[in-house]
Parts: sequence; structure tokens; C-alpha cells
Amino acid sequence: MASEGVCSALRLAWTRYLIYTHRFSSQNTPVVARKRFASLAFGASGTQKAKQLAENLSNKVQEACSLFTSRCNVIAGQRVWRAFQIAAWYQQLYGEKLLLQTLRANLLRHCKNRNLYMLLSAAGIFQWERDGVADKELQSALSEMEEMERLVEHASKSKAKHAAAPEGWELVIDRQHLKVWRRFMEDYNLFEYRVFGSFKDITPMAFYNVQMDLKFWCGWDPQTMEINVVDTDPKSSSEIIHWVYKYPYPMLPRDYCYVRRSTVNDQKNRIVIRAKAVPHHKCPEVNNIVRVHQYQSQLVIEPVSSFSENGFSFYMTYFDNPQTQLPSMCYNWLASTGVPDFVDRLHKASKVMQERTNRGYRPNILVSSHSSEQK
Repeated sequence: MASEGVCSALRLAWTRYLIYTHRFSSQNTPVVARKRFASLAFGASGTQKAKQLAENLSNKVQEACSLFTSRCNVIAGQRVWRAFQIAAWYQQLYGEKLLLQTLRANLLRHCKNRNLYMLLSAAGIFQWERDGVADKELQSALSEMEEMERLVEHASKSKAKHAAAPEGWELVIDRQHLKVWRRFMEDYNLFEYRVFGSFKDITPMAFYNVQMDLKFWCGWDPQTMEINVVDTDPKSSSEIIHWVYKYPYPMLPRDYCYVRRSTVNDQKNRIVIRAKAVPHHKCPEVNNIVRVHQYQSQLVIEPVSSFSENGFSFYMTYFDNPQTQLPSMCYNWLASTGVPDFVDRLHKASKVMQERTNRGYRPNILVSSHSSEQK
């Protein structure tokens, strides 16, 4: 009711004001005519009433504006709080990167010059010599493998109940043919994993081919939605891989763009595979998929005798940041069950690969990885 009274007074005041000011306030209108109209419109004391009307109008307008502003503040506050709650929920579920990817995808959708957008996105273009896997990274993987072998051998000779753990690492699984360590990465609030194991019933080459044959990988890993090579460098036996991985509902899929380099060293009887996340202009980020920017893994395979005979030991490290916050129980499950389950599936897939190669199957490997000497 109060608002209706205010509106009625405003309409009346505004009508009188328009008639008085816009029609009779021109300089060409005689002062006597203006005063006469004021007397007709407002009575004998027209000038005084006109001033009172102007003041009344100003007060009513201020009151209406105050009422309108107050109402807008309430609505705006509710919407801001609702948006904050939604953003906080998405951040916990998907991570901050999703918001940035959504903005980037919207920019691409509304950008008329897509070539310019792609040019801006690829400003730091990938270079094999600078951004690829260096020789020293492969050598570092070999050194870590030797360190793990010494720890396992020392535990075996000393008949210790558990294998020792490197400084900063925690032993979470200690079995005869499988040992898993993890360490906490404070910068990401996540764990990095080390795995040391051995198999006696498959060849090192079968295990290696499972890692390298991406077409075969899609067949045994149901969580892989898509994986393909987008660029290669035969000179360094390296390739850029785009991998889309399914996450449990309601989380969005994750995708990885990473460089992978491998070497099969016949002289030193070692196989090394090293991978790490990199940006690449042929692998742009897309909407509704969360890009994993922190990822690295390495695998070292050491045959008992040769690459073509059964029996080998392997050393593997893995770390990635999936851009989401998971409960601690999920990380405990990953350490106690997830990693052993993955190694077991790798073992089964390697047996299938070995049976296929014995029947004449040729693994789909795009780059040659054989070298006579490890640099």
C-alpha cells in the first residue's frame, strides 16, 4: 500500500512538473504568462507551491530510489551468494582449472578470428629439444631403479620384516613380487607413487609393447575413452600423446597431453619409458573435459636374461594432479588396492599381448626405440 501511494504521488507531481517546466519555462514565454499558469495550476500562491512541489518530488524520488536500491541489494546479494555456493561446489568437485577451461572455451566459441585464438593459445609453441624428455631424465630413471634394487636386495639379505623406504617415502605394500611406496607432495596435497615388482611368466617385450601400443591399450583399459598420437619425433624416439580418461560420475573426464620417450638399450639390457605433461598446439583444451597439467611417469624394465625370454623386474613411478579434492579414504584405497589392481591388469594384458605376438601380431608402435648405447 505504501508503494502504491508513493507511485500515485509521483505520477501527479511528475505531470504537473512537465506541464510547468517544459511548456511554460521557455525564455520566449512572458513571465506574466508563466505566473498566470502557475496561479491556474497551483492556486494563488503558485510560485511557492511550485517550490514545495519540487521539494516534494525530490523527496519522493529519493524515497523510491532508496526502496528500489534496497530491493535490488537483496536480490543481488541472494544471487551472488548462490553463485558463490555453486562455484565452491564445482571447485571441490572439479577443481579451479575447470572454470578457466570453461572461460577459454567460451572465448573460442565467441571469437570470430579462430586463427588468431589458436595463435594466442600456442604462443609458447612446443619444441622437442627444449620441452621433450632429455637424456638425463632417462638416466635418472635408471639410477632410481638401481636404488630400489639395492633396498629390496638389502631387505632380502638381512631378512628384514619389511623393505626399507627411501627418505621421505612410506612403504604401503610389501609383498614378495610387489612393493609400493608413496610420498606426500605438499605443493599439491597429493601422493606420488613408486612401484617395484617382477614377473616370471611373461617377456619384457610383451610388457613393453602393452605400454607402447595405444590401439591395444584401448582394448584392455575400459576407463580410456580415447588415446592417440598427435605428433612424433623419430630422431629422439618421442611422441606427443593425447589421452582422455573416464572418471567416476559425476566428475568430468580428464585428458592428458604428454610427451613420451622410450629407449630399448640392447647393450645395457634395459628398457626405459619416460612421460610428462606438456602443452602442445595440436592438443588444445576442450570444454567439458578437465586438462591435467601436472603429470609424470616413468618405467624401467630389466630382463632376467633377454628381452625375448620370460622373467624381468620393473620399476615404475607415477604422479598426476586430477584437479579435484578427494577424501583421504580414496588415497588409501589407491595405495592398498588401486595400484596392485592396475599392475595385475597390466600383467594380464601382457600375457594376451605375448600370445598375439607369438601368432604373428605386430604391435602398433609409431617410433623406433632401439639403441645400441644409452647416452
